[in-house]
Order: sequence, then structure tokens, then C-alpha cells
Amino acid sequence: MLFREDLAEEKDPFSDWPESFYEERNPEKREKLILEKIRRLQGDAPEEQSENGKQEEEQPEEQSENGKREEEQPEEQSENGKREEEKREEEKRLSVLYERYPSLQDRPLRESKAFQKNPIIVDRYMYSWMNILIAGRTGIHFWNRRAVKKELDKLLDIFVPDGKMEGQTEGGADALSALRQKEIECFALLWLENCVKDKSYGSTVFGMIRMSDESLSRKMAEEIGEVLLFIPAAVGLEEKARPVKEVFLELYFRKINGGEEQWKTVMEERGLNGNGSSDF
Repeated sequence: MLFREDLAEEKDPFSDWPESFYEERNPEKREKLILEKIRRLQGDAPEEQSENGKQEEEQPEEQSENGKREEEQPEEQSENGKREEEKREEEKRLSVLYERYPSLQDRPLRESKAFQKNPIIVDRYMYSWMNILIAGRTGIHFWNRRAVKKELDKLLDIFVPDGKMEGQTEGGADALSALRQKEIECFALLWLENCVKDKSYGSTVFGMIRMSDESLSRKMAEEIGEVLLFIPAAVGLEEKARPVKEVFLELYFRKINGGEEQWKTVMEERGLNGNGSSDF
């Protein structure tokens, strides 16, 4: 088997958070999950609301323990502060999701009849990926180089708006940068899965013949190289693309059998360092 797929288990998504959020592929379900997580941190979760009646019945007993509760106030305040910090973290995670899927925030669009009939949610990461590929394959020449560079610069900004990700900011990554890296990892894994499972991507002769695992792995390595190294390098943007390339290669090496060897071959054919690492 080409793709090293982890076995899925039925479980409460909030017992394995945030991994379960990144494992979910449906953007609308991901939004619902994180909104529910935020509600729970606010104390508005259904299970918490269902206990309100019970808590009201216990008020006399609680009042008799006021002295004890006053002693516990510092601990409660600390817990509240922790929950508030977690809530802010989840709100940032949601904002990164909206960066990738801006139409999730467009309520009028989502409530329209056209959307209800055909709910297309644009993935800006995939949009960027495909347009970088198209720009490179269309051709980069002396007379269009400046225009192509400007276009690619904007497309790479979709992945990393501030040009930085985890480990690249001064003094370490800020929370938003780290969350963007996680979202790009989520996209990279989705891309790998689609490449392996999509019949049209992994076929030749008008989809009639299935590629061998080796050929498919090679095709994926070549496309990663095109989008995140060769095309950006043609206009001097290889460093801007490097953080995204690092994420893709780490997952490609880990998830695709023989991935490192295929990447090494692709690099050697280009006359680059061919040791199979991501330091190109």
C-alpha cells in the first residue's frame, strides 16, 4: 500500500482535541466542532446547561459552605483564567479556518438558495496551489517575470500572510503562526490522500490504466517540487515558499512509502542536493 493510513476510531471529538478537529475533512463540520468547543469553554455547553436545575436545588447547601468556597476562590479564578486563555486560542484557530475557507463567514451566501442547492466552499489553499502550478506551466519568461512574481507572491501570502510560521518568528512562533502551520499540515495531508485515492490523478491513458505506486509517488514528488520549489525559485521566491514546502515534505516522507527516495531522485535530476532531506 502506497499511503500509510492511520486507523480511524469512533470517539468523542472533544476527548482528543485539537487532533480531532484537524482530522475532520468537511469544512462545515470543522466549523461546527470549533464553535461548540468555544461554547463549552464559555460554559454554554448543553451538558452544563442541563445541570442548572440541579444546581438551583442545591443552593441552600451551597450557601452553607460559603466559607469553604471563599477559600477556593483563588483556585477558581485560576481555572477561569485558564478557560479564558483556551477560549482565545480556539478563537484564533477559528480565524485561521476562516482564512482558508472565507465563505464560511459569508452568512448571506450560505443562507441563499443557490448555496443550499450546491454548497461549494472554496479552499483558498487549494486555489493557491493550483494557480501556482498553472502559472509555472504556462511559462515564465523575461517579459512576464515581474507580473508572475507579483502573482505568486500573493498566492504564497494565502498560506502564510505574515511570511512566517512556527520557529521563524523572533523569540519563537506566536500562537497564530503555529495554528497556521497546523492548518497547512491539515491541507497537506488532505492533498496527499486525494492524490493517492483519486482515480484521475493516479491514472494514465485517459484514466484507463492505474499508475504503479512508484510512478504515483514520483508524480507527487514532482508536483510538490514544482509548486513549492522550482516555480517560486524561478522568480526568486523560494525562501517565501520554504515553510510550506517543509510541512509538505515532512508529511510526504512520513506518509508515502518510498517518498524520500523519490524526492531524492527528483532533486538529483534538477542538479540539486539529493540526500532526501527537506533542506533544499
